Amino acid sequence: MAAEWERHKGTIRLLYLSRDESLKDVMALMKKERAFEKSKVQYERQLDKWKFRKNARGEVWKYLQDKVDRRCKGRKATSVYANGRLVPKEKLAKEKRHYFPGPMELYQAGK
Repeated sequence: MAAEWERHKGTIRLLYLSRDESLKDVMALMKKERAFEKSKVQYERQLDKWKFRKNARGEVWKYLQDKVDRRCKGRKATSVYANGRLVPKEKLAKEKRHYFPGPMELYQAGK
């Protein structure tokens, strides 16, 4: 069973992460083009085993922001890549606001 998944790992990575296809689309393409039919739960479990994630978790954003801040203090140009793709500066700023709220956000949350 595991060998069957491993045969398709590269194709699934390409579709899901590199081409940013939805899981539903990956499943349909794999069924149509590779005759590989599995349930959504099976795909989700396998993607988790392979650590194929489109969205980073909170601790990852906190770690990345710490690294970016350190490099900025050293006046070093910084680009962040996740899953082989450049993360736009706007996305980094959004996640910083989410995980590191400023004084006004903290004040308003306390009301």
